[in-house]
Amino acid sequence: MSEIKKTIKIWASWNSDKFEDYLEEMEAQGWNLITIKKLGYRVHFIKGMPRKIRYCVDFQNKKSPEYESLCREAGWKCELSSSGWYVWSMPYTDERPAIYTDIDSLIDRNKRLMSIMIVLMSAQTPVFMMNIASDPFRLTLTIFYVLLYGLFFYGIYQLNKTNRKLREKNQL
Repeated sequence: MSEIKKTIKIWASWNSDKFEDYLEEMEAQGWNLITIKKLGYRVHFIKGMPRKIRYCVDFQNKKSPEYESLCREAGWKCELSSSGWYVWSMPYTDERPAIYTDIDSLIDRNKRLMSIMIVLMSAQTPVFMMNIASDPFRLTLTIFYVLLYGLFFYGIYQLNKTNRKLREKNQL
């Protein structure tokens, strides 16, 4: 009888490398990935042999057959494709593969994520402005939106910080 582990892993777009490392560590411990569900937050593993599998999380603004084909031709397997998010995997032995081989592409990915966050924030602004009031229901909505805006600002800040570090690394 096989042993199955179901986990919920909360991760954010600005630190997707932690999710990648988590999946890779589970594989190294012999927990082989079965599926990723719920927009990448629910992960199912089956007990098996330890493996060296590289996972890469990527974001594309829109689904592109050319992008998917390019990744598959390079040897990547698609584990998740949902709402622009992709989780790719590739077994390896020596050198750890990466889906982005240059820093400029990583910076572009982060810019795409920031633009999505800015669009989402802008789209929510009219709803936020209409719900600023003192009655308890609207006050609850206002608090929710303040937290949501804080999360978006934090994400944009983190992605900007990451891009600054990448640019500095690129200039060395």
